[in-house]
Amino acid sequence: AATGSYADGGFTMTGYATGSTGSTSWIDWTTDPSFTTATISAVGAMLYNDTDAGKPAIATFSFGGTITSTAGTFTITLPAAAAATALIRIA
Repeated sequence: AATGSYADGGFTMTGYATGSTGSTSWIDWTTDPSFTTATISAVGAMLYNDTDAGKPAIATFSFGGTITSTAGTFTITLPAAAAATALIRIA
């Protein structure tokens, strides 16, 4: 269980960029999710639609290992908003 500034439901993604390059369209958010004074160990994250009553998952992401913060800031650094690197890409 996470402690500190982390609240059930996580982080509301705000601000985004979209684009299309060649045959690839993409979306990425402009604010990295961050929780201060948090004690968290996580191996991944889930992006879901909070506005839908069923809160369906949109995507899940692996961090490639366990990321930990102990009474510190836990930040998920999002990739650059571009066709080859954006968080969500459709080609």
